[in-house]
Amino acid sequence: MPNSAKQELAILRNENKRLEEELERERALWPSPSTAGRLARNCPQLMHALAMLDTVLASDKLLKACTGMTRKHFDYLLPLFTEEIERRKKTPLFRDGGPGASDPGNMCSLERRHALLLVIMRCKTGATQGHLSVQFGVDQSTVCRYVKACMPILEAILPTPDKYSKEIAACKTDEERVKFLTDGCKGRGKDKGKMLLDGTRTPRARPSDGEEQKDFYTRKNKMHCLNTVAGASPTGMLLYASETLPGSRHDIVMVGGLGKVFPSMADPRTPEKERITVVGDAGFQGLGTRLPGIIPVTPHKRKPGKDLTAARKEANRKLSRIRSLIERIFERMKRYKILRVPFEGTPEQFHHVFNTVGGLVNLVRAFDEISSGAGLHGSLATKWRGQRLKRPPRR
Repeated sequence: MPNSAKQELAILRNENKRLEEELERERALWPSPSTAGRLARNCPQLMHALAMLDTVLASDKLLKACTGMTRKHFDYLLPLFTEEIERRKKTPLFRDGGPGASDPGNMCSLERRHALLLVIMRCKTGATQGHLSVQFGVDQSTVCRYVKACMPILEAILPTPDKYSKEIAACKTDEERVKFLTDGCKGRGKDKGKMLLDGTRTPRARPSDGEEQKDFYTRKNKMHCLNTVAGASPTGMLLYASETLPGSRHDIVMVGGLGKVFPSMADPRTPEKERITVVGDAGFQGLGTRLPGIIPVTPHKRKPGKDLTAARKEANRKLSRIRSLIERIFERMKRYKILRVPFEGTPEQFHHVFNTVGGLVNLVRAFDEISSGAGLHGSLATKWRGQRLKRPPRR
């Protein structure tokens, strides 16, 4: 039976009393959003949350656990983040500092470093808006507002796969395009010029519409999911991310966009010596018919009733060693829990999330070049920053 009004009132009073006792003893406070909302408007948990955030930003281990990034990565992103905020004229959304909250009845504001920490924690931990609201000492609507405002800013300052795809497509010759697949392959000379291709699926919230349920459901994974095909270089850089489609779409159907990035792949007249080798798993059988201008390399499949020869088994083992690189890239991306929890948005929205996480992985992978401005990735990062500052501000 439901509780009476007196019982509900007694439960709320006991809960508030327990929270006040914890605050007096200066213990860590992690109440639920509904409980935090019942506290007074001038509640001290905001001060407590700010103190905890400063502790996270001051500790290298805590920062690594919450964001997947080290101190140098975060310090590199913060000036770019602030610069993009000022360019887009979103400075009223943030405050310069100080421990105080906004006036009663107004929405709280965050510092820029706390906003950057919030959006990266959203990707890394997959925390809900309710959990983030408690951790950052603001209400849930404020968290939603900051995530919507800061995710595009974070995507704009990172070396995302979409940026690399546009740079490769803008190259005038195939030699310039192949440079992206060969730069930095000193220890992997045998893999120079190869494109590693693979698909990954992410859980999706079960749609309410029956037709969408059939479209997003995949029998292989036994769940509703989203499918994205990604391409990487032998150096471990994510250079291509396809359009995100429902999980029922096969990987081989989604490789058509690769022909726009590398036009020679879609041209059957490409000379044999100039063709790029594309390495994929068994799901990319028949890749040569989709992209007639490539050299497809896929594992040998066993025919029914027959076993593979020793030579073909050895070839499959060598191919697995090459393909393990892109599997490790996906493993680093899946450390960001936002790619592992059921996604509730549209495929277009997920593509931006996948692109942002790919940019975080690329930043960590080539950070020395990007931070110093040297090499291919450093020069591109400098070029992208200059192009971004020349664009008119967007609200």
